[in-house]
Amino acid sequence: MRARATLAAICVAAVAAQTQADTEVPDPSDALVQCIARGAGAACIGEGARACMDQMGLGSDGICLGAENAWWLERIATATTAMRNREPEAMARAARRGMPVATLDQVTQAFDTYRDAACGWRVAHWEGMHTGPVEMACVLRLTAQHALWLEASGQDR
Repeated sequence: MRARATLAAICVAAVAAQTQADTEVPDPSDALVQCIARGAGAACIGEGARACMDQMGLGSDGICLGAENAWWLERIATATTAMRNREPEAMARAARRGMPVATLDQVTQAFDTYRDAACGWRVAHWEGMHTGPVEMACVLRLTAQHALWLEASGQDR
């Protein structure tokens, strides 16, 4: 009996995965750009994924969270590029003050380590099929917060 239930679950998951593969994932950028333009900042985190899930329906959590996460990763890349141009100036200023400061690469590596550890810890509290969406929601939230922080830091003078 248990083997049949497992086989049935695998078949349902395979059909759902194929259906999602055949369906184009909605672009989260419209919802996010509109939200950011309203000045909502961190309150916008998850808006693109929610719009995607509303359109795609049940079982789309992971793919929609992943699509929004990719959008925030692009913002991180853009902010990092802009900050990298100013890094030598910032490092020189810190050296004049005698302040030990991490490089931008070290900040990026530390964030990646923190995000992976924090989301791993979060997922450890869950079991079964929910672990994927729970992990992706955590990764999305922390990635988006980091993107917003980098963007704000890039505007500091």
